[in-house]
Amino acid sequence: MNKFTLSFKDNYKSKYINLFKINMFSLLILLCFTNNSLATESCVDDQSVCVSINQKSNYSSEVVIKNKSTFQKTVSINFDPLTNLKTSVKMPYNITVVAHKTLKAFDLIRINISEEYRYNYKFYTVEGIMSAKHDNNYIYSLPYKSGESYKIIQGFNGKYTHVGEQKYALDFGLPQGTEIRAARDGVVVGIKSDSSTSGWGEKYAKFANYIYVQHSDGTFGGYIHLKKDGVKVELGQKVKVGDIIGLSGNTGWTDGPHLHFWVYK
Repeated sequence: MNKFTLSFKDNYKSKYINLFKINMFSLLILLCFTNNSLATESCVDDQSVCVSINQKSNYSSEVVIKNKSTFQKTVSINFDPLTNLKTSVKMPYNITVVAHKTLKAFDLIRINISEEYRYNYKFYTVEGIMSAKHDNNYIYSLPYKSGESYKIIQGFNGKYTHVGEQKYALDFGLPQGTEIRAARDGVVVGIKSDSSTSGWGEKYAKFANYIYVQHSDGTFGGYIHLKKDGVKVELGQKVKVGDIIGLSGNTGWTDGPHLHFWVYK
């Protein structure tokens, strides 16, 4: 894993925090189809990314990728093995699909029209751009009003929930209703604000309200556990450092009010 540095600043001092990049992989699927069989739409990531094969003629079909999510998604797809077929691009094929976009990726071409054909394929996705490189020179602002001070109640490698892909997250002990400020410029790509449920255990994770902001270097900033109706931005909105984007809360997998903040690619 490649280390990068994330730095925060306020009016008084800077805090330097080491993070590791995190790749978030989806479910791997494997499909097999034979002669005269058309693939139905196959999806991963809670139906947010789908692949379909649409027949164009007796000689070829087109592979179409649909991104239904509010995030950019990078899709890696591989057709192997192929019988009496070839692809119009080299396998495996990687492509980044912007939010709410459907695009033709490539063609499947029959080699001999009179013979049976067969294909297998699998694909997986990652959020954002796989080639993104964190800007280690960027100095982050703290995610609350400058001059205020709050305790970090769980840091790196926390014994409670900061493990695995979350091992370099930070929990700021913000009282409910505290204004959350953007720590870095970006575009809002994910929001949830309809939950009032909280509790201890992984089963409560899906109830967390959140804001996700994509940065100029392709990384994301996540602001988690917001209060019900505590999101003050809209999808696609551009935010600047220090803008009020939400209100802290106590939703999801939590045992008390706080803001969970992390940066990842």
